[in-house]
Amino acid sequence: MFSDEPTMDLHKDDEIIALLAERWPRCFMLAEDRRLPLKVGIFHDLKAALGGKVSPDQLSRALGTYCSAPDYQRRLKDGAARIDLDGQRAGTVTPSEAMWARAGRAERRDKYQRKHAPAVKRSSLADLRAAGARQKATGG
Repeated sequence: MFSDEPTMDLHKDDEIIALLAERWPRCFMLAEDRRLPLKVGIFHDLKAALGGKVSPDQLSRALGTYCSAPDYQRRLKDGAARIDLDGQRAGTVTPSEAMWARAGRAERRDKYQRKHAPAVKRSSLADLRAAGARQKATGG
């Protein structure tokens, strides 16, 4: 389809996602809150349609970035429609896929909460000595 075009030197996932959104605007959205579940196996459709203009590794990484967006993950609900390159319905999200997406969101939320939890104050040597002195004074 694009075989006479030179190979593209795209290094950033966002650049590849922008290319996909330009070529397939009914399927790929730049705005994360508008992204819909993609057809299972869309990687192979893209690889064939791009004809080697984007390396498989770059394409895989960009799709991973696209599909890991929180809004995309929230749309992976049991029975939700998946879309193909033309924006047409191409399958549905299965219960196990929806469960996997929920588990991933919960894991990311827990990781975020652990990372942003208030730091536990560690006792200094002076604090430990004072506690020991109080304990000794009370006969404990």
